[in-house]
Amino acid sequence: MNYCRRKRKWIAPVLAVLLLIILANVFQNQVRSAFHCISNPFQASFWTAGEKSSDFIQGLSKISAIKDELDSAIQKNAELEKRILSLKNIEEENDILKRALDIDLNKKYELFPVKIISKNKDSVVLNKGSRDGLAEGMPLITEGEIILGKIAEVHQDYSRALLISDKSISFDVFIAHDGQEIPAFAEGKGNLILSLGYIPQERTVAEGDIILTSSLGGVFPKSLMVGRIKNVLRSDTDSFQSAEADLYFSLTEIKNIFAVKPL
Repeated sequence: MNYCRRKRKWIAPVLAVLLLIILANVFQNQVRSAFHCISNPFQASFWTAGEKSSDFIQGLSKISAIKDELDSAIQKNAELEKRILSLKNIEEENDILKRALDIDLNKKYELFPVKIISKNKDSVVLNKGSRDGLAEGMPLITEGEIILGKIAEVHQDYSRALLISDKSISFDVFIAHDGQEIPAFAEGKGNLILSLGYIPQERTVAEGDIILTSSLGGVFPKSLMVGRIKNVLRSDTDSFQSAEADLYFSLTEIKNIFAVKPL
């Protein structure tokens, strides 16, 4: 009796499984179609999202490549501009040297063309330094042999020069008057002002007389042009006369400048 009951319990599940298998075989195509219909929108969404992600990644890669090309082009352009500027500077220096040769400056000095890159009243900064042959104490002149000052500091790629009006500058000069060379001593007073002292009382000097450098003291070569007498100060009680000078140079008008080494 118990055996029959246990047997009936197993028959029902087995029959149910067999029924499902039969139904699955009979309606196999319908089940697949239904599953496909249900899953198709999701598959399409995933496929579209995948394509968009791939396109986005490819877009980022292209942007990065374009940026690299742009950076490379900018760098090449900067290098080209630098070379053009260098060639232009060399050409300008060659023209300056040619003009200097035409007036025989090269027979008196070893010439080093320089440019003023900044100025501050009685001093200037030059665009060349020790690697270009400049040294402390070298006179700074124009192509017209007007004395500007002397180099005070030299660095590898630039230098600083003091103008003759700087308060730390003093040097021997002579005043040309009626074919005579009258000795005097020049001192910078700052703010582009130069004064003359120790002019012998018995010698005659006048407004407009030309002032030139003297080789005495060894500060500057002889006969560089300094300026003109602006006014003369005389006193019966002093042993010497004094004077004020108008400098020949104007920093706003200077074009061609040389640091020089006398030959």
